[in-house]
Amino acid sequence: MGVEHLHEFNDRQVREAAERGRRIAADYIGGMTQRELAEKYGLAESTIASRLIKRKMKLTPEQRRNRGIVGRAKGAKTGRKPVWPDCPPELRSEYMRLRKNKFIPAADARRLLEASL
Repeated sequence: MGVEHLHEFNDRQVREAAERGRRIAADYIGGMTQRELAEKYGLAESTIASRLIKRKMKLTPEQRRNRGIVGRAKGAKTGRKPVWPDCPPELRSEYMRLRKNKFIPAADARRLLEASL
């Protein structure tokens, strides 16, 4: 097996990979989902996603709506109630400063601020 044969083999692989990338991009623009592309080309979904990113293949907001893709939901509030739910609005920033910056426990911060009222 000569060196020339290896170069020819590598060039062919590069050409085939480029052509496969073009077909994936065309199918994606044509409406196929990443999951469908992964099944069709025998690749992982993450591989399809990274190849589309490399080609800068982003859908426009209208294309996303047409495909039924919605954005992620906004972060949900945690179920935990504030330790001082009825904190007066004028003390709220000071309460948060004591809690977050000074690392004072909630009960102690509340006691400090109630004493200052």
